[in-house]
Amino acid sequence: ARGTVLPVHTTGRGGMEAAVCNLFSATDEIAVCCNGKFGEMWAGFTESYGLVVHRISTDWSSDVDAGAMREFLAARPKVGRVYKYPIYDPTTGTPEEIQLTVGAESLFVIPDSATMDDARHTWIVAHEDTVRGWRLDPQGSTIVSGWIDERGRAIQTTPLGTFTLKRTAYELAFLNWTLEAKQSAAAKKARHPPTTR
Repeated sequence: ARGTVLPVHTTGRGGMEAAVCNLFSATDEIAVCCNGKFGEMWAGFTESYGLVVHRISTDWSSDVDAGAMREFLAARPKVGRVYKYPIYDPTTGTPEEIQLTVGAESLFVIPDSATMDDARHTWIVAHEDTVRGWRLDPQGSTIVSGWIDERGRAIQTTPLGTFTLKRTAYELAFLNWTLEAKQSAAAKKARHPPTTR
């Protein structure tokens, strides 16, 4: 992607903060090795930007624990991994255990806020966020497949193959729909004015 390059005259910490603001958004997760002053500083200012910080190797008298880092990274979803979950199936009225396979991994650009376009009288995207997602494919279940983020929140799914549900900003999804409904009703009323007797 191309954009405006803004030179920043600052200390090393300013450069670190610039990297965080440009690469992450609030609620993103980051693993930080905190076995020294710079690690603690990194963890501190990433938290001040609203990131979720996982502190690893917090003993200042020891080297970074590669095993702890491997364990943290292994907990992330991996393509091909199978998970088992107990659920209640409303179609049969019984509990069952389903198997979900992580079928793919991808990045999604999702509108996370909106602003009113006064000229068009509609909500438009104000800011977009890049979210990593994993596709969960159920095996032998009525549950539909779909994409989730690392917190298990839905990104996109197509129930019964009939329509697609996508995560977006509330204003874009609901308020634009209500505005369109009102405009449609007003247009219909204008085409068919009530008759007086």
